[in-house]
Amino acid sequence: MNPAQNQSEIVVIYDGECDFCKECVRWVQKRAKISALPFQTADLSRYGLTYQRCSKEVVVIINGKVSGGADAVAGLLSAT
Repeated sequence: MNPAQNQSEIVVIYDGECDFCKECVRWVQKRAKISALPFQTADLSRYGLTYQRCSKEVVVIINGKVSGGADAVAGLLSAT
């Protein structure tokens, strides 16, 4: 991890009932400092998100910028 990454706030909101999603989050946590929250229990309103959106795609918030789906995964991988 480079020094710039230490200053980034990365939040991943994922499906906590999906085994694949949970494994992916574990993989990323080994490589980067992230906050990982299952959408089923997260305070989605804090991030301006809805249950409907988060039930359809992974959401990643990097320094306040929200992205979903493939864009979220790409942003997360580039931050690791």
